[in-house]
Amino acid sequence: MIKNNDMYIFRKIKEDEASCYSYGLVDSKTNEILCAAVLLEDDNSWEDNEPSIYIHNFISKIGYPGIGKLFIKYTEEYAKLNGKKYLRLDSSGDNKKLTEYYDEQGFIPVGTCVYVDGLYKGVLRQKEL
Repeated sequence: MIKNNDMYIFRKIKEDEASCYSYGLVDSKTNEILCAAVLLEDDNSWEDNEPSIYIHNFISKIGYPGIGKLFIKYTEEYAKLNGKKYLRLDSSGDNKKLTEYYDEQGFIPVGTCVYVDGLYKGVLRQKEL
């Protein structure tokens, strides 16, 4: 468990053989996962080796306004506690609403990435901690 308050707990919810860690923001009363992401310390899409936490597969439950923002806040705290300099992620380059959301959260575009034989063209974003 990383962070706890009256309503939510930020904790590891899954670990697999590839050192892939899923973290979630969990309702402290119902134990329901309201928001989750895979958090990594390495990502081949980034060319440098700056100490970072990479956010992948970020999801949140509909009907809980602000829960994603809170998850990012707790992820920042987790990254700082682990000596990281950046939070990093990639997002679809053609999703205006998502672009605005990440801009509002302080993530700046710093490059591009291409996956799935060119079918996914993303924007690399980072937030300095």
